[in-house]
Amino acid sequence: AGIGMQGDPNMQSIMNIHFESPALARALKSEGREAMLYFVYNPKVVGVIVAHSIDDGDFVAQIPFFPPLEKAEANTADRCQAILANAIGRDVGATVLGVRPWNMSALVADTFRSGRVFLAGDAAHLFPPAGGFGMNTGIQDAHNLAWRLAYALGGSARPSILDGYSRERRKVAVKNTCLSVANFDETVKVARVFGLDPGLAKGLMGALSPASGIPGLRQPTETLAESILSLGKLQTSPWSPLRPLQRLYLDGLLTQERSLRLLYPEEDIGFCYEDPDIDIGGGDFRGWSKTRRRTKFSPRVKVGSRFPHLQVSWWRRETGPPCVYSTIDLVAEHKRSFLILVPGSSGRAGEVRDTLASLHEEVSFAVTTAFVNFGADSVDPRPGELFVEADWSKLEFDVGIEADKVLAVVVRPDGHVAAILKDPFRLTPYEVRTKLT
Repeated sequence: AGIGMQGDPNMQSIMNIHFESPALARALKSEGREAMLYFVYNPKVVGVIVAHSIDDGDFVAQIPFFPPLEKAEANTADRCQAILANAIGRDVGATVLGVRPWNMSALVADTFRSGRVFLAGDAAHLFPPAGGFGMNTGIQDAHNLAWRLAYALGGSARPSILDGYSRERRKVAVKNTCLSVANFDETVKVARVFGLDPGLAKGLMGALSPASGIPGLRQPTETLAESILSLGKLQTSPWSPLRPLQRLYLDGLLTQERSLRLLYPEEDIGFCYEDPDIDIGGGDFRGWSKTRRRTKFSPRVKVGSRFPHLQVSWWRRETGPPCVYSTIDLVAEHKRSFLILVPGSSGRAGEVRDTLASLHEEVSFAVTTAFVNFGADSVDPRPGELFVEADWSKLEFDVGIEADKVLAVVVRPDGHVAAILKDPFRLTPYEVRTKLT
């Protein structure tokens, strides 16, 4: 599609060793050391062991290496067995299932659309795997694009509805790349406690690489590189005279939560499509301020954000007594339409209802209106209407929005708020349709 990408295509070269070891899984369980990530620092191996499934004994060892001085093809089955034994500290009967090199990258496409081609997932963005944003962000891409395609291809909306995909998703991808790079830097802090710096090692190996291409110098250069890397790893020895200082600094690093954290509720579900774009300065993802990361997430009703959970009782006459739902369930059940939530407390709910009844006749796409605390006992629902009971006061609205002034909240098929209609607002089908389209 001719779409370029910004960022760093090779932050670090990694060798994945996929292996199976029920014995290791049993040992970790019996010792109460079940975890997802095991960081290994010793004089023979530096790397991370990822437990894909402790129950099944399924693991992947991620070992950094430095091509071209260290070659991927040198990792034979015997060498991989030796790496695993040195990483774990003993032979655990590991069965190597596969070995694959890959490059850790931080890249985002310049645009997520070119004509009829749309990019999503790894085609649109590549992150360091620190924080687990890759799969979540890719699923979010598909979630954002699916309803737009359905509306455009079904004739319910103009093709221009597809233009918002790249604008909205790219800014999220840029933010998540910045966070992933920042998280990688956080993990490097632990390595630096032991005197190991991936950036320094990469620079030294890069400086030596040209010499390996000179006839007669290849073997000496590779031997020198191996010696330098081995010398660096000696600092991780438990007998190092620096060990007391290393332990002191490491304890401070971990107890003050200055290392990698694994829960990111705001980035996973609290992202907002109306947040300002992040200036990455031509691909420098470290340029974004790390102080913007927040550990606490408080859901708010805000244009561009997902509509938050609110418990509702939905009176469905055909099914008898009211069912308890979440507003998230309402969106999911009516995913083929826009959902408009109208609080009965606004004082203009009846006027909103009449306006929306006219709107149903004018728009080509589905609109479902949920009236909250409207007094459904005395009202017969019209097509596209439903009545629910809920404590509307539990919703927290964005700064500057008074809950009692809200006439309606328009929610897109993907659950994100498209508009908040509030007093004073001219309630005409045209004005409401403008907010929807």
